[in-house]
Formats: sequence, C-alpha cells, structure tokens
Amino acid sequence: MNGKNQSEERIKNVILVALDGVRLDIMRSFPAFKKISESGMMFSNVITYAPHSIASFHAIFTGIYGCHNGVNSYFGTQDFKEEKCKTITQYMKENGFYCFGDSLNDLIVPKQGFDELKEQEAFKEFADNHLKIIEKIKEKNKQGEKCFVHLHCSYAHNDVVEQFIKKFKKNEDAFYENKKQNKEVYKSSLEKVDRYIEMITKIFEKEGLFNDSIFIFFSDHGTSIGEKRGERAYGTFCYDYGLKTFCVFIGKGIFPIMEVSNMVRSVDIIPTILDVLGIVQDKKLMKMDGKSLVAYKEKMREERVAFAETGGIEGPWPSPKEPNVHAIRTEEWKLIFNRTPGTFELYNIKDDPNEERNLVEEKKEKYTELRRILEKYISF
Repeated sequence: MNGKNQSEERIKNVILVALDGVRLDIMRSFPAFKKISESGMMFSNVITYAPHSIASFHAIFTGIYGCHNGVNSYFGTQDFKEEKCKTITQYMKENGFYCFGDSLNDLIVPKQGFDELKEQEAFKEFADNHLKIIEKIKEKNKQGEKCFVHLHCSYAHNDVVEQFIKKFKKNEDAFYENKKQNKEVYKSSLEKVDRYIEMITKIFEKEGLFNDSIFIFFSDHGTSIGEKRGERAYGTFCYDYGLKTFCVFIGKGIFPIMEVSNMVRSVDIIPTILDVLGIVQDKKLMKMDGKSLVAYKEKMREERVAFAETGGIEGPWPSPKEPNVHAIRTEEWKLIFNRTPGTFELYNIKDDPNEERNLVEEKKEKYTELRRILEKYISF
C-alpha cells in the first residue's frame, strides 16, 4: 500500500455502475443522470477500447487493451490471459474487499476475483436484484467488511437488440433513412436508464453510501442510430458514436465536482481507482496500458492517445473472431485502418465530429504520424 489520506482510509465500498450502450451526447440532458454527472468528477470524452461489451469490459477491468490481454473480439473471452493479467476485482479482493455483483451474461466481465457474480436473465427485469445487492452491501459493512460491487444496467442494450437488430434486416434502408425515429426509440430506452439511476441513487443516499463509498458510473461503448450504413447498433466500425463514452467518479472529499473534456481512455478507469486507494500495480504481471486520471483533479492537461479496434458480427466485413477495423484517436485526430479492404480513413475530429470528410489524401504528414503510432499495436 502507498500512503493514504484520511478521506481514503474511511472508504468502505467501491461501486461500479455500468450503463451499457449509453451515449453521453443523448443521455446528458436526462435529470437523474445530470444530477450524478454534477456530483463528481465527470470525464466527458472517454474513448473505449472496443465498441462492444466483451472486449470493452475486459479492457476496463484490467486497464489493458485487448490486443495485449487476449480478449480482442466477440469470441475472445476464452483467450483471456488470466495468468498474466490482474483484474480490478483481484486487486480489491487482495486488499480486503468482498467482491460481488451481476453481469449481462457470463462472457462479459472477467470472473477472476469475484466472490459472487450472477448472470442476468436475458431481457428480464434486473433492478430488483440490484436493490438486493445494495442491501447486501450494508449487511457486509455492518459486519466490518468492505465491498467491491459491479452493477450492470442493461436497459439500453436490451432495447437496441430488440428494436434495431431484431426489427431491421441487414442493410435495410428503413433503418438508415429514419435516424430521427431511431433516436426517439433510443431515447425511450435512456428514459429507463435514467429512472434506474434515480432509483438506485435514492437508495444509495438513504443508506448513507455516498458518505463512505467511491462510485464510478460509466458506459462500456456507444450505439449507432443509423449514422453509418452497415452498422445497426454497435461493434462494426470505429466511429465516435460507438467509441466515445464517459465516466463519472464520485467520492466525498476525494473527487472534486468538475468536468474534464480532454480525451482520456476507458483503460484509465482502473489505474485511477488503484491510485486513489493507494494500491500498487503488480509489477510481476502485464503492465497496464491505462494511466491514472487523478492528476486531472489539478487541471493537468496531458494529451493521451487512444487505441481501439473491432471485428463485427455483421456489416460489410464481418470478423467476430479477430478484429479487422483498428483506430488511433487523439484529441483532434483519428486514423482508421479497415484491414479487410485495406483502406484508411483520416478525420479531424475537432472540425468534423461526424467523421464525414476523409483527409487521408490531403493530410499525408498526419496520416504518417498516426500510422506509426498504430504500428505499435498492430501489424499491417
């Protein structure tokens, strides 16, 4: 352990609340979400490793990109390098926390370190189970135990599967030509998410958990509402509507109330938790790709580079067992390499946030610069 201040010593619980498939640009105005985003340190420009849950959660839980930890695809769970990687759950268990929670299914999060991890029933109501989990937190605390808890809110995911993937056929014009309608459908799902946030935060407040716990509200990836033909929901491309997420750290006396708009990465979440708790990363195992965000409390503005990749179950170049779309994202630029057709896309995110103008032929120097960075993660 490193030295810890008085605020950190009193922490009894670390509670992750995963809002599956939630986009900040559409979620931001909902009242309960607005309240929690203004209750702590809000990172509003977080780039996830993968625009689908399996690879994304494994990267988040380890602080390590899937190209290194083994889980780089939809079917990558079995390839997780568990002997070389340590999960946040294992770190917490080693430091005296009882670890439990739930997940969308048994493939999504690494199981290592959990004392109890329950799988949600597909497309069934889960909120009551979360209330039982919160009750258990208080029981454990009364017994003198600290808790690490993972809660998975799957409303948006479930509705997107039902309303986008199951309802429309691949490349069906009706989906891509009705983005406004798709957005309204998606917003109705986010209303459920917001009611969920309101419900659990009221319980957290009633039980006094905000006084002695650290909360992390985050999304694993975004969602397409028809922006780019070939992607009905998520997981196919590496555009920002699928990669750009958020993270809110809440902890009384630990995290200030502020918003950080600088680009960071989802792999930075776990190193931040360890840093705050004074837990040293295990140097005998694989080094984390992520880096603590604590310095941003002092308005530090270090520019970071994000790596992302995916291989869609469908789309123009299906590749669910191996990623074939790769990207490097900086504060202002993004380079995408589409391996199957062998094409590159270069976008100035600052001037062209919807990624509509490919500058790969116009900005040769920037293309070369970002390609060299991409070469650190993949081979061409």
